[in-house]
Amino acid sequence: MRRMGAATIAAVIAHVLAWTAFLFLALWPYTYRGVESGQSQSHVVAPGTFPRLPAMTPSPEPHTAYKSLITENGIGVLGIIVVPVLITGVGLAASLHVDAWPWENAWPWAKAALWATALLLLGLCILGALSIGTFYLPGAIALIVAATLAGRHNPRASAAP
Repeated sequence: MRRMGAATIAAVIAHVLAWTAFLFLALWPYTYRGVESGQSQSHVVAPGTFPRLPAMTPSPEPHTAYKSLITENGIGVLGIIVVPVLITGVGLAASLHVDAWPWENAWPWAKAALWATALLLLGLCILGALSIGTFYLPGAIALIVAATLAGRHNPRASAAP
């Protein structure tokens, strides 16, 4: 069994960090915090009558509500927050390809794919910095480290056939 190179180890770390951020955002019940007011209105109008002012029913004081991202935004939000996980998966696949064929001419596309995924994830982190982007920033940094390590001279390159 071959040893994993440093670039692949960094890419695995990036993928694990992306999965951790995904699961945290999807399942943590305190992801969203908001204030719910205690007032509710009833707008019941009988047919043939004039509408009256809405009746305010007494209810408790406003309180802070905590919800998960899925509870607040629906199941469709998973399609958005899984994108960084898919990007790190492509980066991991490219890194595995770099380790599998260490000679220089066999993997220029893999290095390019690794750099493209690292920069794409960093760009998404910057674009989403005020919402979920910061959760994926450690994975982006680890993917940049993987791309940098994959670009270094590979000592096994001289041993290739």
